Amino acid sequence: MVESASTIWRDYVTDGVPSSGKHSPQKSKIREWGRWLERDVAWNLESRADIVGGSLPDSVEFLRTAGYATHGDGGGALYVRLSSPGTEPWQFQSVDGAWWDIADALEYSAEIFGLGLGASDTTAWETAADFITTRGGLLRVPAGEFTLTNDWSVTSKNGWRIIGAGKDVTVFKRADTGTVAFWNIVNSSDYIIADLTLDCQRSNVAVGTGSHALRMDRGENITVHRVKVTDYTDTGIIFFDTADAANGLHDNVSVIECECDGLSNANNGILLNNTRRGLMAHNKVINLGRQGAPQFAIQFKARNVDGKSIGNWIENCRGGVAIGSTDVAAPSNVNCHSSFEIVKGATRALRATYSSFCTMHAEVIDMDEASDAGNPTEDTDEHAVFLNQVDNCVIRIGHLRSYEDTKYVVALPTAVGCTIVIDTWRNVPHTNKFLDLGVGASGNVIEVKNYVGTPFDFPMDLVQNASGSANTFRISSDVMSQRTTIASDAITILNPAVARYRLDTEGAAATDNLATINGGTDGQVVAFTTTTDARDVVLKHNTGNIFLKGAVDRTLSTINDIVLLMFSSFANKWLEV
Repeated sequence: MVESASTIWRDYVTDGVPSSGKHSPQKSKIREWGRWLERDVAWNLESRADIVGGSLPDSVEFLRTAGYATHGDGGGALYVRLSSPGTEPWQFQSVDGAWWDIADALEYSAEIFGLGLGASDTTAWETAADFITTRGGLLRVPAGEFTLTNDWSVTSKNGWRIIGAGKDVTVFKRADTGTVAFWNIVNSSDYIIADLTLDCQRSNVAVGTGSHALRMDRGENITVHRVKVTDYTDTGIIFFDTADAANGLHDNVSVIECECDGLSNANNGILLNNTRRGLMAHNKVINLGRQGAPQFAIQFKARNVDGKSIGNWIENCRGGVAIGSTDVAAPSNVNCHSSFEIVKGATRALRATYSSFCTMHAEVIDMDEASDAGNPTEDTDEHAVFLNQVDNCVIRIGHLRSYEDTKYVVALPTAVGCTIVIDTWRNVPHTNKFLDLGVGASGNVIEVKNYVGTPFDFPMDLVQNASGSANTFRISSDVMSQRTTIASDAITILNPAVARYRLDTEGAAATDNLATINGGTDGQVVAFTTTTDARDVVLKHNTGNIFLKGAVDRTLSTINDIVLLMFSSFANKWLEV
C-alpha cells in the first residue's frame, strides 16, 4: 500500500520521537506516492476546456470536471482516457494527443454536452441525443428554451430515456428549417421521452403537410409522458408503422398526460397505428382542425388490437375521438376501447369506422358552439356519433348537449349490431335532426335514457336513406310518434319503438288509401291517426295485410280518429285491437 505524505516526509525515523534521529525521505517512496497521486486519484479540473487545452501525464487514466464552461454550471462529468482514437462526436482530444470519453453512468446531464451553456443548441443537443441513444441510460435536460436548426432523427437505438424539467419548462423550439418530423424516431424500442415541450412554430413556412411534432415509426415498449407539443402542421404525437405487414403489431406504446395545441391548424392530435395494447390516457388536446376535414384529437387509426384510450380532455377540435380510418379497410381495429373522454366543441365527437368489437364512452359531449363559422359546407360532418363499416360496437354518452346546426346526433351509414346509449340528452338549443340510418345499417339499438328539451315529433325525414333492416331507437319513456306519407297505398315501419304513426296522403291528396303496412315486430302495437283534418286516410280491410274489426274499412277523417293495430308475425298481418 502507498504510504501517506505525512509518513514519507515525517521528521524523525520514529514519528514523534526526536531521539530516533532525523528521517531522510526515500526517493522510491516519493515516486510511488507521486504515481499514486497522478494515476489513482481523479484530477479535478474546472471545466471541459481545461481538458481540451491541457497536457496531462500519461499516468492519468481518469479525471473529473466541476462544470462544462465553468465550475458549478451543471456540466461537470467524469472522463476516462481512451486507449485508441475516439470516433464518436462526444469524444475529444487534449493538446497532448490523448483521447477522452465520458465515463459510464446510470444518468447524465445534457449540460455535459454544452446544452444551454453557450454552445450551439443544435450541436449540443445532437451530440447529447446521439450519446444517450447509443450508450443508453437517462439524459436529464435542464430548464430553458433550446432552438434547433435541424430536425432530430434517430434510427435503431434501444434502451434510453430523455427527461426534461417539465412541460413549458424544458422547451425545444423549431427554427426556420425542417420538413417532415421535428423529432423522428425509427426502428427503436424500450425508450421514454418525458417532461418537455416541442414548439413546432406554425409560422414556419418551410414545414408543410405531413409534418409531425413527435413521430415514432416502428418500435415497442415506448412511453411518452407529460410531453407538450404546440403549433404543428399534421400530427402532434404519432406512432405510425409504415411497414406493418413485415413488422407485425408493436406492443405497449403509451402516450400519457401529454398536451397537444394545434393553434386552430388543420391537424390531428395523438394517433396510434399498428399497436397491441396501445394506450392514450389523461391527455389534453385542444384547438385542432377548425378549418379542415374532421381530423381527430385522439385516434386509433388502423390495425390496433386491445388498445385503450382513457380520460382524455378534448376541446375546440373538429374531430374528437376516432377508432378506425377511412383510409384502411376492415378489419381496421379490434377490441379497442375509449372511456371517460370529455369532448367539448367538436363537430364530429365520436367516430368508429372499419372496426369490430370496440367501445367508446364519452362522459360529456358538448357540441354547443362547435359549428365552423364561415364554413357551412362542412355541416355534413357534424355528428355526436358516426359509425360506418363497423359491427358489434357499443357507444355510450353520459351527457350530451347538441346545438341547432348539428347535422344528425347519430349517423349510422352501415353499422351492424351496434348499441348507442345516451344517458342524458340536453337538446338546448333545439335540433330537429336525430338519426341518420343508411341502407346498410342493421340490428342497431339507439336509446336516449333521459331527454331534456323540445319533444321530438319524429318526422319521416328524421331517417335519411332509411334502412329496411331492423333497427330500434327510443327516447326516454315517452311514447314516440312518427309522421309518414303513404306511397302507393303502403307505408313501412322501421322502428319497433314508435307507438304512433301520423299518416299523410300521397301528394297531399284530399283522400288516400292505406292497404299495406310493411315492417313491424311481433306484438308491436301502433296507433294510427291522420296528420290533418283537411285530408282523409282510409284503412282498407283485407286488401293488403290489414285486418279490421267488422271486416269493414275505417276512415280517419280528423286528427281525433284513432285505430290501434297489432302486428302478428304468425299471420303476417296487422290486426285491429
